Amino acid sequence: MTRKLDTLAKRAGTSRTSKQEIVESALKCFEKFGPHRTSMTDIAEEAGISRKTLYRIFEDRPALIEHILNLRLIKMGSKIRKKIESYEDLQEALIEGSIVSIAVAREDKIFNEILQKDTNHSVEQFLFQSNEQTRFEVTDIWSPVIDRGRAKGLVREDIPNVRLVEFISSVQALLLMRDDYDEIEQRTFLSDLLVPAIMRSGDKAFPRQLDIPPIKKDTDQSGELKRLQKENERLRKAVSDLTLDKLILAEVPSENE
Repeated sequence: MTRKLDTLAKRAGTSRTSKQEIVESALKCFEKFGPHRTSMTDIAEEAGISRKTLYRIFEDRPALIEHILNLRLIKMGSKIRKKIESYEDLQEALIEGSIVSIAVAREDKIFNEILQKDTNHSVEQFLFQSNEQTRFEVTDIWSPVIDRGRAKGLVREDIPNVRLVEFISSVQALLLMRDDYDEIEQRTFLSDLLVPAIMRSGDKAFPRQLDIPPIKKDTDQSGELKRLQKENERLRKAVSDLTLDKLILAEVPSENE
């Protein structure tokens, strides 16, 4: 009889289990085992529910991981919103705002462990495509500074804000995964690729080039400088087709979103 009552109590509890409760249980497991070593069984046990109940709420592990990444990206957005909106100069916002965004993302231990150690392709796909809610939040953050640039005639007129922001996010995701780049290399990359893609060409569309500090020289600097120049040239070639006109982005959210 007691066992039956315990079973009924457990069922009553699991019927009220929410996504947030599962996320909290997953994060506890991530802290104990690491994201890549945490199984759905671990999460179900931590949440006090059956695997069947867990899979009823999240159809598979990638869906749970995507949901957690989405929540953490939105939280990061709240941290950088005021900083992005404070920039009056569009070029400065694109470069310095992107660097701030990348820095905030790298401060999130769980977020970075998922990126570095979770081998599921959907993580990379999520970073470059995100979902409707994340796209809305990021567009809301960047739109004020983009609109100020439009008022000054600095922004491409043929591309709406939502597409511009999708490109900004894609470039930031690319740099986020390049953890071998320091801030100087990030600024060079953003100045060479992101700024020309967003801002109109010709006349006064491109303000002054931001001052990028030269790399300090030492006895080994010549070889290092050549290496960086070669790597930068390789990156430019690799993303030469990554323009807004050719960037393929989903216009309608998929059913899984």
